[in-house]
Amino acid sequence: MSEFYREPGAPETTRICPVCNVEMKKVKVGDVILDECPKCHGIFFDAFELKKMDEIDEYADDPELQRLLSYERVNDERDFQLICPNCGSKMVRRKYNLKSDVYIDECYNCGGIWLDAGELKAIRESYMTPEEAREAINKFIYSTPELRDQLAKHEEKMRKLEGLTKEKSFFGLGSFFKFIRYLRED
Repeated sequence: MSEFYREPGAPETTRICPVCNVEMKKVKVGDVILDECPKCHGIFFDAFELKKMDEIDEYADDPELQRLLSYERVNDERDFQLICPNCGSKMVRRKYNLKSDVYIDECYNCGGIWLDAGELKAIRESYMTPEEAREAINKFIYSTPELRDQLAKHEEKMRKLEGLTKEKSFFGLGSFFKFIRYLRED
């Protein structure tokens, strides 16, 4: 972590809130240790931690989680890019999933995720099962003409590739180059 992102002399594990610039405190939810800002109540999740509590029933009886879920959702519109409290890289703002209206800040360097107050509750309430996610993606793809056409081209190319690999002469050098030429076609 860079000296710019923490107080001089602070231990390496001290993290600074990317919104308020105050020292965050450690909070334990089940077996997960999170960083919470005592001022804005935003939460920083290390890589893969959010997946452990994004469903409505995960850690449902944990009092610390209930406290974190009690904060009102704040207006998370901001005119600056957040800096990751873990590694100091710029975070990328993106929509959490197709069903949710939550935009998270994610560090593509270390995998950390920042949620503003109230966003964890919104994520848990909009959790999508794998089947629901697949259905939402298909609905999105098939409702967008460009994506639908691109998918159809890809599926046709895959059918042709399957046919090429099933040819008896595929294992010859000529078939190999035919296969490579086909892969390069658009």
